[in-house]
Amino acid sequence: MSYEYDVVLSFAGEDREYVGKVAECLRVSSVKVFYDEFEKVSLWGANLYDRLHDVYCNKSIYMVMFVSSFYVDKKWTNHERVAAQERAFSEKNNEYILPAKFDDAIVPGLPRTIGYIDLRKLSPDEFAGLIVDKINCYMPAAARELVLMLRSGSAAVRKTAASELGVFRNAAVVNELTCSVEDADFEVRLAVVNSLFQIGGEGIADLLLKLLSDSDERIRGKSIQLLGRMNKREHIQNVLYLFNDESIFVRTKTAEYLGGCDDPTVVPMLVGMMKDTDVNVASAARASLKQFEDEGTFRYIVNLLNDKDDMVRVDALEILEGFEEISPFEALIEALKDFSPVVRKRAVRAIWYADDIRALPFLYNAVCDEDVGVAMAALECLEDIIEDRSVDVIEKATASVDSKTLSIVVDALEEFEESSNLSMYIQHCRKSRVDN
Repeated sequence: MSYEYDVVLSFAGEDREYVGKVAECLRVSSVKVFYDEFEKVSLWGANLYDRLHDVYCNKSIYMVMFVSSFYVDKKWTNHERVAAQERAFSEKNNEYILPAKFDDAIVPGLPRTIGYIDLRKLSPDEFAGLIVDKINCYMPAAARELVLMLRSGSAAVRKTAASELGVFRNAAVVNELTCSVEDADFEVRLAVVNSLFQIGGEGIADLLLKLLSDSDERIRGKSIQLLGRMNKREHIQNVLYLFNDESIFVRTKTAEYLGGCDDPTVVPMLVGMMKDTDVNVASAARASLKQFEDEGTFRYIVNLLNDKDDMVRVDALEILEGFEEISPFEALIEALKDFSPVVRKRAVRAIWYADDIRALPFLYNAVCDEDVGVAMAALECLEDIIEDRSVDVIEKATASVDSKTLSIVVDALEEFEESSNLSMYIQHCRKSRVDN
């Protein structure tokens, strides 16, 4: 629960002189206090019946009730009292109402066993000090110090305070941080959001979801990032609409988030984001798609090899090369027949990455490709594969390759003879050619 005030004051007008001094002392101590004289603008034109009920029931950590014979007879003080008692009744082990007595008047509905302060023995300044002490009981002293810095320091001081408050798992601290989410300085806001996430609690997800609509793209992006760390599927629908956010940063963070949500239903969305006009967004979408290795995603990506856009087919090959549990071998080999040399070259690279000996015959054929780029990529791939395998293994794998293709490949591989294993293979092929 986020509270607007540390304390609200309920009193009769006849006791204003004393209460006003208490309120002033509290304000000097940086306590957020609701006192009508401080709220003239906010109360001006408001429906006071509803507004005051909300304030005395929901808006504060504590309510100080200044009990006197005047207090019990006033309509407005009774209205405030009923609102406060409604709050106290709904919360277990609650110390919300803090009675302070000017005399021995009895307040309807207020248990006589409740602890109270006798104001006849205290000056306004002394009583204000007790209120501050009570608030400090609600919040550790070290946290209170940081809160005061957060309320009134420079931007740099507020940022430091917000960052350090993240170690306090305290409701009052959460309240203070929540109130500072709208700070004028971005760095402060970012520190606040990080600390609230660090503290955790039931309300953090709702806060982050709310911040997805923030006017600052950096806050939207940070909220997406933190939601991703929570890894809860129920948040996906709230994030999906950001795939077309005007901010490149937000779209990038959205793509990254979708990659970590472990829900294959987002795959079509990520495929769409691969076509983003910004390279960073498209790259993030491709990286996220690599996180999915289920059969449904595999089939979806394989189908992209039929897309009319060359770059979509290239992206599909990049994603497929990362599949381990499901072999993309057949799809990669089929892509070597693509009409686009750009796609064929990427298919060669994907096969190279797969490092599958079964690909050798197809790579031999790719060396004969009409496109120089494809042929060179195939040669580099072959050099790497042959380097790590024996001549016998290679010969067995390429038994189906015709002599003309083999001759072209061997002649081309001579450029890479620095490798001892490759030299042995070339010499073997030359000898076989002579023998035949």
